[in-house]
Amino acid sequence: INPTGSSPSDSLSCSMTSFIDFSGDSAGNTKTWYSLIRRASGVACERFTGGLPDYGQKERERLVRMRHLNLLAIAAMTAAHGQPAALFAAAADTLRSSLTGLARVVTCGHTLADMVLQPKSEAALRSLVSSQLTLGTVLEDWGLGAVMGKRRSMTVLFKGPSGTGKSMAAGALANELGLPLFHVDLAGMVSKYIGETEKNLDRLFEAAAFADVVLFFDEADAIFGERTEIQDARDRYANLQTSYLLQRLESFDGISILATNLQKNIDEAFLRRIDLVVDFPAPGKADRLALWKRIEQTKAPLSPDVDFNLLAERMELTGAEIRNCWLDAAHQAAFCGKPISMDMILKAVGRELTKQGKPVRKNAFGDAYGRLGIGESAS
Repeated sequence: INPTGSSPSDSLSCSMTSFIDFSGDSAGNTKTWYSLIRRASGVACERFTGGLPDYGQKERERLVRMRHLNLLAIAAMTAAHGQPAALFAAAADTLRSSLTGLARVVTCGHTLADMVLQPKSEAALRSLVSSQLTLGTVLEDWGLGAVMGKRRSMTVLFKGPSGTGKSMAAGALANELGLPLFHVDLAGMVSKYIGETEKNLDRLFEAAAFADVVLFFDEADAIFGERTEIQDARDRYANLQTSYLLQRLESFDGISILATNLQKNIDEAFLRRIDLVVDFPAPGKADRLALWKRIEQTKAPLSPDVDFNLLAERMELTGAEIRNCWLDAAHQAAFCGKPISMDMILKAVGRELTKQGKPVRKNAFGDAYGRLGIGESAS
């Protein structure tokens, strides 16, 4: 990119050179320049990565999606890191630094294939992944973006009870897209001082605009709640905050995931602006069975008396609660130096139900209710 009209320096050379002369543009409009630079960087990335022998089509697409990074920075990282995994790790560090103090990076080793999901929910998530890979074709090459008034922004709502996998799905989705996931603490963004919340949101979205990331707003109903009837200045300000956040989400050229346990608390006007809603219902018997059987993917020793069908049939737990029960039972077994037994699991289930404030029903535990003292621990 050459704004002066002078010849490009011979000191920089690589297998691909892009020379764009903007010397005739004297307007100096910042937004126009940024748009041109970003588009030029995207084209240059495509040409540059095409000559990398160790990078397949999937790796090259990931590099092109990183076009918000400085093109020279991408070239420098590519030269320093010959293998794709090392380069993407370095790029993630660069992106991470721009959001320090505004959001918290979340690491997740799961993919969508690792999750136990309802078929409709899994189909919706996979559709989102495929649509992100075709954004350039549909919105820009085919021109639907200009005609339909659609930007690259994608706002997704995950709704369902606590512990049903919303956070895990956000991490898995980010992994499928090859993008880092950042958790936004909305409570920390909101300020009692007029105008401060908007400033905090501005800082977040301005930093995120230069980094291809997925933003995850957990418990989003705290700020996206129903707009109230205006009775005083505080009500008016709260409504302005909600409207402002909606505008910023729509102008953010990236993926925003909002999670809520209580969809009824979300403003209807906001729901109309959601691109995709994914349900995470409490698991049924079949899903609970699959969740209990995930222990078989580990090296944990199991006693022959472990009855997966009984656990799935009688214990109405979420995925997160089943995970907690397995960890509790595994610690019991490791301490005793024995395999995980059914009694250990039932003790763990009783403790988990008590912790969650759920009823501990005697008929679900059978004779173990009294024999293991489960009823006593619950009282």
